[in-house]
Amino acid sequence: MKFGVIVFPGSNCDHDAYHVISKHVGQPVDFIWHGDTDLSSYDAVIIPGGFSYGDYLRAGALARFSPIMASVKKFAAQGGYVLGICNGFQILLEAGLLPGAMMRNSGLRYICRHVFIRVEQTDTPFTSGASQGQVLKVLYRTGSGPNSCFTCVADGATAPACLCNTSGGAEFYADFANGKVIEYAFLSYWVRFGDVNEPFDWGLAGKMPGLSGGIPVHGLNIVNGSGFTARGMWRPNVCGAKSAELYWYGLPVGSSNTDQCGTGPSWNWQADAKWHQVQMQLKMSTGVAYNGTMQLWYDKPVTATPDINVSGLGMLDRTKFPMNSVSQLMFSTFYGGHDNTWGPKTDTHAYFADFQICN
Repeated sequence: MKFGVIVFPGSNCDHDAYHVISKHVGQPVDFIWHGDTDLSSYDAVIIPGGFSYGDYLRAGALARFSPIMASVKKFAAQGGYVLGICNGFQILLEAGLLPGAMMRNSGLRYICRHVFIRVEQTDTPFTSGASQGQVLKVLYRTGSGPNSCFTCVADGATAPACLCNTSGGAEFYADFANGKVIEYAFLSYWVRFGDVNEPFDWGLAGKMPGLSGGIPVHGLNIVNGSGFTARGMWRPNVCGAKSAELYWYGLPVGSSNTDQCGTGPSWNWQADAKWHQVQMQLKMSTGVAYNGTMQLWYDKPVTATPDINVSGLGMLDRTKFPMNSVSQLMFSTFYGGHDNTWGPKTDTHAYFADFQICN
């Protein structure tokens, strides 16, 4: 099987694609200049990542007019295999070979982090080597793309409803800073666990929404002091007799202080099918100092004593990353741990409403 890797002005992952096909896949491969038009000798073509034409106007907008793209359209219509990676995917959208369009990332910032995607179909040439329901960890790095999240709601033991090999739930990040440096943020939301006729199964432990900044850090993504995450969690036998705690990753780099109950009585999450309010306040640390603070209130006004009150936190290294600050709602609702044993034994539901952020 012979491959061709199309090269545009500004492509910078063309040699990566060439290396993988020639050295790891072990198939013949050529570079194809964007001004060429003959694809008759190829079985598959790859449009690699990069910044074709410097992303002028928008990603892929000019590359779609290159002479090679008319040939790519004809090649695809005749059953040829076409793979667009990163900027290559954006070019395929602009050329009309794929439906839809890209949006700029919230805050107009470049994003580079790992995300999880689930294989839904295995009857395609590109997914035939995977299993249906298999979860893949891939690197997401782009300045524009789909705003999406990974979600799976099923029982934690066998996961029959969605064939998901993780502990279930959902997680995504929503930027509210729009490029600004924010020193303080306040989050409020309502949560309801379970239904009247369908009790909530807590499993072993689970995460809740919170705030984050910079490049989000968690157990699978330990970064170099450029980001932090802070959210609630339920887990028994950590904060005394209470089940609520602050689940925290920050400085020192990648540290996980998952038992930060802080001062105050903490609280027990309630699976009573009623709405409960959670409020969270965060003040950034300065420089490399450990002087950040965080408070959480459960079903009480913020004028009352916080249920969790933690000080002396280092969020991130602001001497190296001065533009990073609290900037994201971290919507996190999955069951904790690294396998399905942490999740519920039956399908279960939690409901969230009325998210408000002030800064």
